Amino acid sequence: ADDEASATRLLRQIAPAGVTEEIVQQQLGIRLRRLCESLLLQRREASGPRQPAETLLPKLQRWLQRSLEINPDDFAARFLAADLAFHTGDDAAAARHLESALKLGLPQADAARFLEMARVKRPDSPALEALRRSLEPPPPASSETPSQP
Repeated sequence: ADDEASATRLLRQIAPAGVTEEIVQQQLGIRLRRLCESLLLQRREASGPRQPAETLLPKLQRWLQRSLEINPDDFAARFLAADLAFHTGDDAAAARHLESALKLGLPQADAARFLEMARVKRPDSPALEALRRSLEPPPPASSETPSQP
């Protein structure tokens, strides 16, 4: 993942004839995001020795940032960026990434689950709490009519 030129060459080799450079770059961004997702999932499910977080985290952040530079409209990458930001203690960045992901097409139910998890783990986060409240449906309008005598 740190050798972007080699990865791009490999993607060009396996791409169907006539694929544009833009599509190759999009694929590179998607694959960087998938690599980050895969490594995070493996880390969370690992029962044995694993790479220390302080070693893995900078790489994940760098690869995910590059994925977002290549594919800024990838809501899944924005959602992953929100997760990484939250787990590194940057709630404001997590809220910004999550809000961007929602605007780009992230299902609101996914954002609501994330925000509920965040509320349990860090109930004192103003940025995430404000976003959570903004996603709540408005209370129903009162339809009471005055009683007639």
